[in-house]
Amino acid sequence: MIDEKLLLKFIRTKKEEIEEEVFSNYKKHTKTLENMESMEAVTAIIDIHILMNLTRVLNELIGIIESGKFDVIENPKKGG
Repeated sequence: MIDEKLLLKFIRTKKEEIEEEVFSNYKKHTKTLENMESMEAVTAIIDIHILMNLTRVLNELIGIIESGKFDVIENPKKGG
């Protein structure tokens, strides 16, 4: 059985790290993003959006865990 509090702490920590990386990437690429025609700008935008989507998924996962939707009842072993 997984310790729910430990799992939530791990997910929240990773989410915060990703949010910091998004902010850092945005700051780093601010000048690049002004020139939307460069391949570097396109890559920077994609990286930022991927990290933002990952943050969204982690937020959803936290909500699902906290709501108890992962609570399961063990199935008896099938005889065979």
